[in-house]
Amino acid sequence: MGTVGQFFCWSFLFGAGFAVSILWWVAIAVLILWLIGFAARPKGSRSRWYSR
Repeated sequence: MGTVGQFFCWSFLFGAGFAVSILWWVAIAVLILWLIGFAARPKGSRSRWYSR
């Protein structure tokens, strides 16, 4: 019984860690893309994609 409980505990921790690492990679990718888009903007233009 204890071994099964430990297995579920470890698999849950691994699953949560995997999801967190995926979120970190997604956040880093979004940040890099945003920085590239920010740097690629023409210097003189004041317009941004989120401004109306």
